[in-house]
Amino acid sequence: MTKLFRFLVLGTILAAISGALYAQAPAHAALVYYDNEDELSVLDADGFEYDFLSFGMELRQGDRVVTRSSSAEIQLVPDGSIIRLSDNTDFAIDTILDETTAGNFSLQSGRMRAVTSRNAGSRFNVRTRTAVGGVRGTDFVMEVVPDESDAIFVLEGSVNFEDTRSGDSVTVGANQGANTFADVFAAAEWSEQERNRILTNMNFTGTDPAAVPRQVSAADETVDESEPEPEIEDEPFDTATPIPDEPVEPSPQTDPDPADGPGVLDGMFEFLGGYMGLEIGSVTMGGETYGKVILQPEFEIGRLGLGLYLPIIYQDNLFAPSTWYQPAGNNEWSFGTDGKFSGEEDETWLRIQDFWQDLWLKIRYIRWGEQRDPFFFQVGNLRAMSLGHGILMNRYANDTDFPQVRRVGFNLGLDPGKGGLEIVANDLANPEIFGGRLFFRPAYPASRIALGVSAVTDINPAADLVADEENPFIGLTIDSEPIFLHFAADIDVPIVENDLFSLILFADAGGFLPYLGSAPEGSDLESGFQYQALYDGSGFSLDNLQNYGVMSGVFGSIAALDYRLEYRNFYGIFEPWYDATYDRFRSVRAQQTLAYLLFPDADEFSMRTQGIYGEARFGILNDAILFELGYMWPWNNLADFDSDDYLNAGLKIQDDLLPLGLSGGVAYTRRGFAQSIMDGNGSELFDARTTLEGEIMYPVAPGMRIAMTVGTAARRDSNGNLVYDSDGNLESEFSLSFETRIGY
Repeated sequence: MTKLFRFLVLGTILAAISGALYAQAPAHAALVYYDNEDELSVLDADGFEYDFLSFGMELRQGDRVVTRSSSAEIQLVPDGSIIRLSDNTDFAIDTILDETTAGNFSLQSGRMRAVTSRNAGSRFNVRTRTAVGGVRGTDFVMEVVPDESDAIFVLEGSVNFEDTRSGDSVTVGANQGANTFADVFAAAEWSEQERNRILTNMNFTGTDPAAVPRQVSAADETVDESEPEPEIEDEPFDTATPIPDEPVEPSPQTDPDPADGPGVLDGMFEFLGGYMGLEIGSVTMGGETYGKVILQPEFEIGRLGLGLYLPIIYQDNLFAPSTWYQPAGNNEWSFGTDGKFSGEEDETWLRIQDFWQDLWLKIRYIRWGEQRDPFFFQVGNLRAMSLGHGILMNRYANDTDFPQVRRVGFNLGLDPGKGGLEIVANDLANPEIFGGRLFFRPAYPASRIALGVSAVTDINPAADLVADEENPFIGLTIDSEPIFLHFAADIDVPIVENDLFSLILFADAGGFLPYLGSAPEGSDLESGFQYQALYDGSGFSLDNLQNYGVMSGVFGSIAALDYRLEYRNFYGIFEPWYDATYDRFRSVRAQQTLAYLLFPDADEFSMRTQGIYGEARFGILNDAILFELGYMWPWNNLADFDSDDYLNAGLKIQDDLLPLGLSGGVAYTRRGFAQSIMDGNGSELFDARTTLEGEIMYPVAPGMRIAMTVGTAARRDSNGNLVYDSDGNLESEFSLSFETRIGY
């Protein structure tokens, strides 16, 4: 009965997802090309600008594309029509063209060229300030100069062009133009000079007009053979249908070979790849090799996005649930039916908790908007999460050991202008790490100078510790029930902020206040907040402060380069703990904190660490190649150098830039990078203090790729507990995966 329930739940989830995805209309618009990302803006229906652009990004109904010193190209999917926008153009998508709805667009200023499909059912309308053009199966250019010109020129086909002020309309044919601001509103052949002016820089770059579907149904239009097709000399533009030099006899048509048509399973695989994100392959975790079949469906409704993670990671038999991988010892497909439950009434609440935990683990993300929007939230994987300028939480990630350990985090931001807040939690299924920041702009809107306060707490940093008779200090740490509280204040002073150049000054100061739930046995410490960890009580000078930090610097951008440069000064055991490796080392931090409270005068706890941190991120070829590099070189007041430097490096290369169509990337972060090099111990470069993610993909067929991924993870036992070596150091392991990805 338990197995039946388990598979019924799984089947219900998959059926619901499939139904929701099939119910979506697949028609959409895609931004397929642009010259310069920094000279282009895409705004949603509410006027909020998207922070990140990419080739192929989906454009939604109500979106506006505004070009400055860049052109852009849009493709309608699946219709096939293409649109090119010149520089200095303001273009909006009013409705998306599909089988039942016309494609309605607005051109407020600038120029656009469209090659529209002649597929049955296609309807394509462009509205300007004084005109509307209704087209079908046409190649044309429109130009709007506010209060001066509202013109159209047709290269192929015909357009019904209406002056909305007077209600008059004309049919504009091939090689003809019309202008609502002309003395006479009429279709007429244009001079070569007029044609060349409106067609300048209107050739398609990222799309091919010849690939636009041009089939014409018998009832679509009647061809007048009495009119010879006009000759076009010295054509300054690319035509959608090339004209042959000599008449060509049409080849006899034959029925297509059934073998050339789509296969029986093609539709299923297109659905699995395009909507379900199918992955099939193997992965090595904890020294064991597993097979995997993973579905990662995702879909969007307006600004709301949803992505799921539905894994079956198995050892020998895909259809034997007992061999499936259980993250942290949890059978994530049981939904409260685990054999560990005896069925007693007092376990009902535990079953409900297990059900919800298993359900949350199927969520990869739920998000609304983007970071820095006036309002956004995200549930799921959190990556490179920072609060304020990062003095407390800097590039925190709750998925460093994914998929061995999976968490469903939460991040919410609100910034209406005068002030705002941001909230973060590491795991909704088992929340233990929380953070938040409040800020306000006292002189807004005259100035965007912001003052902020932030705090981060870990209510159970000793959660990963397991009592060890050979190391009684571990048991003492567990029994003391430590809690961390970090807090900070900051100021943010924008000097210049625009698309080409930005310069923002900042300064932060923070401190650390630990809490003990129980007094450690055999010590003079009491339970409660340990205020002596922040202030020694002997005076009112800076020397009386303990475990604090300050940092200040500048960040911003120069064209395609994002930069950051700052000075850091940390005293005692204070530093930005909450980073990409914090979830691995929180138990080490718990022992370190208790050791400090018991022995505060030890030299290692009176260390002042200073350093300069620099970071740069830039892309070339429209971000087809992305580089990222950050490094902190520290120094301290002790004779021996043992301060941890910090390195963050990354490289990402998109498709079609490497031989054989290879693409991929690598990201590497580590504390103590230089010390490992100096010690000549290269093996430490990939220990538990390292995060490594690498990926190489090879396209074997359209929509199908072979991928190899590699990474580092903290070693865990079958119950999800961290594994330490004989010296008390956290053990690490490589994670290697080979998989076939089906996706479009």
